[in-house]
Amino acid sequence: MAIVKMKKLTLAAAACDADELMQKLMWTGSVEVSDAASSLDGDKNLSPDERFSQKLSELYLKLGEYEKAISFLKEYEKAPKGLFARRKSYTRASYDTPGETFTGADSLALSAHKIASGIDDIFAEEARIRASLSFLTPWKDFDIKLSVSGTLTTEIVAGSIPKDVSFDMLREELALECENAVIEKVSENENASHICVIALKDELDKVTSLLSKNGFIRADFSAYKLSAAEEYVRLSQRSEVLEIERSNLKTKAMKLAQETDILRLACDIVSTEISKTEAEKKLICTKSAVILSGWVPEKKTGEIDKILEGYECWREYSDPEDGDDVPVLLSNNSIAKPFESIIDMYVLPTYGSFDPTAIMAVFYFIIFGLMLADVVYGLILAIGGFWALKKLDLGKGIKQLVKLFAICGISCTVAGVFLGSYMGDLPSAIVTAFGGEAFEMPLTLINPLEEPILFIVVSLAVGFVHMLVGLAIKFYVVCRDSSFLEAFFDVGGWFIVFAGAGLIFVNKIIGIVVLAVGIAIMMTGGALKKKGIFGRVIGGFGAVYGFVGFASDLISYSRIMALGLTSAIIASVFNILATIALPSPVGFVLFVVVILVGHLLNLGINIIGTFVHASRLQYIEFFGKFYEDGGRKFIPLTSREKYTSITDPENKD
Repeated sequence: MAIVKMKKLTLAAAACDADELMQKLMWTGSVEVSDAASSLDGDKNLSPDERFSQKLSELYLKLGEYEKAISFLKEYEKAPKGLFARRKSYTRASYDTPGETFTGADSLALSAHKIASGIDDIFAEEARIRASLSFLTPWKDFDIKLSVSGTLTTEIVAGSIPKDVSFDMLREELALECENAVIEKVSENENASHICVIALKDELDKVTSLLSKNGFIRADFSAYKLSAAEEYVRLSQRSEVLEIERSNLKTKAMKLAQETDILRLACDIVSTEISKTEAEKKLICTKSAVILSGWVPEKKTGEIDKILEGYECWREYSDPEDGDDVPVLLSNNSIAKPFESIIDMYVLPTYGSFDPTAIMAVFYFIIFGLMLADVVYGLILAIGGFWALKKLDLGKGIKQLVKLFAICGISCTVAGVFLGSYMGDLPSAIVTAFGGEAFEMPLTLINPLEEPILFIVVSLAVGFVHMLVGLAIKFYVVCRDSSFLEAFFDVGGWFIVFAGAGLIFVNKIIGIVVLAVGIAIMMTGGALKKKGIFGRVIGGFGAVYGFVGFASDLISYSRIMALGLTSAIIASVFNILATIALPSPVGFVLFVVVILVGHLLNLGINIIGTFVHASRLQYIEFFGKFYEDGGRKFIPLTSREKYTSITDPENKD
């Protein structure tokens, strides 16, 4: 429950050791490299060597080739895909000495690209063949070789005319214009008539003009030598050959696909090398030395020192100074850590401020449970979440989110017991469908459908405590950063006011006196923040006006009741629909379908709503009391694994 204390690391080492040193620092995952080179104002004598830029270009090119090969071979793999696919594990030695891996991956990628290119060429040729076959079909009865365009004195003109043009009328017009021309209909379909005209070359202009007036489109046979029927047979046979060739290429691809593990490993090695090289570009470089500047968690300095002991180098750890852009790293126990994802989706606290993760986790757990209070829904979340964590190979970010939902599933289950919700009122609905009487489940304390007022009181009570804790955190932060007196006038008045309001129900006079004292303290605190008589008056009354904002924030917690009631009502409606036809045979089928579809839909919709609104209550109503935002996430130099995972039994992080 803290923001990790950071140390500024300044390191000078021999240039010949730089690459190996950066590799070892990368494996610690504890050093964020700052861009020291950017402060050199273009001094080429100290700027990073241009070879880093060249190296990055080569690495990105190699990565693209590997990714392309993986993408192509993926569809031919027999291994499990999607959620059930598991990443293969490798030791760090595989990353440190990648020569053999790259050799195998380069060969495999080249073979994959050749196969992919061959398949693409086949598809392109098949597309051309299909187009040609479609074009030649109307001309299959045209006996003349398509390469023949005429004789010394005649010209063959073949093409099509629109269907609505009368062939007989066209024949008569052609006979009147050119008595030596011959016209024949080769075929016709629903769109056009395909015709052939043989005319003297001296009369070709007249023939072309007449045909054009009738919408004639000349066919282009320049790509063909045989007759249309012979070309059709030739192309059909070629298509069959291409199908065999494609099948052979796919067989080769399936064989290659069994070796894609080496491609995936090579991909991650290159990605890791890119990460390291990008960090090396930030170093200050000379011909004989490099200077690294960055940030290290204070608790990791000992681990860094052990690595540096094996090199001739100079190092210094220093505390952050004013104006430093210090990164933020949160440190919480395994239960609270998944709730850091809620903060990550908002914005990190500033370095040196308060980390509310652990406290927020408690309230998020309670609020989430009340919003989605159902025993069965909670069990689905909890069991499904913990099963996924154990059985599925999830990324780090997704894993934390799944764990958060699994933990909150426990809250939903507990809240469901006290609110009597088991897929809504399903047990009672089943009993009444068979002629029994409606009943409440054991241990039910509040029935949201029958006691909504009591439910909203509980919701507001949870909200009131939530906001009080927020004020208490603010009191602590102000005490820590300033003084108790300032915290007393800034926040303490709120607690005295609330104490006075409570005492009114015990002893009216004492309660009013305490309430008045609290208001006076609040007004004094508000006035002390301002300057000038007018400003102090406005500040004093402004502090009291803060009650309006507090009340408004408190009302926001009514959404706990609203979400919980919505879930219960929708579940109840689906239960009515599911049991309406019981106990008939058709009713049992309807029951199963509606229960499965309806409740899964209700669960899915309300998980989203609960997640969003439970987060909103943290961001606005809780964080608004004390939170200092604007922190920048700590991004250390580390390996990048997309397809594989790293195991190092000798040195586990």
